[in-house]
Amino acid sequence: MPWPARTTAIFTSPIRRYPDLVVHRLMDQLIRRGKAGSAFDELVALGDHCSKMERRAEVAERELVKLKLLTYLSDKLGLELEVVITGVADYGFYGQPEKLPVEGLVHISTLPDDYYRFDESSHSLIGQRTKRRYRLGDKVKVKVVHVDLQRRQLDFQVTEGLGAPPRRGRKRS
Repeated sequence: MPWPARTTAIFTSPIRRYPDLVVHRLMDQLIRRGKAGSAFDELVALGDHCSKMERRAEVAERELVKLKLLTYLSDKLGLELEVVITGVADYGFYGQPEKLPVEGLVHISTLPDDYYRFDESSHSLIGQRTKRRYRLGDKVKVKVVHVDLQRRQLDFQVTEGLGAPPRRGRKRS
């Protein structure tokens, strides 16, 4: 089942509009009285406070979106998706579906066909025996195997596209 279409309405947080309101009020005072009525130090403190609150609002918004996506996916165990590898570490790789803004982990222990080692220089996991690679930017088919709402974690398991085939070197004559 595809993810519901995005709405076209854009919500602007009051936290994001308040600095604009302050500037408009100061401009209004300047036009009406020929002088803005706020002290510079007061405006700097207000600007710092608004910036901090905006960053907090952005983090809260991202966490809410992530929680809603994980809640949606918790009923979809076994759902197969094509993901793009967005991060590679010594314990596995992260993938993000093209149509869902959420990342899931494919743990290295779930890769079935080989023992994989992490190559930091190429941002890839390389099979010791098969030399297959999982690289940053590769597309891989996975299925949703576990959703932990408390920890905000999503686990995938590879179903198809078992890494890129080994690279073939040129034969030297």
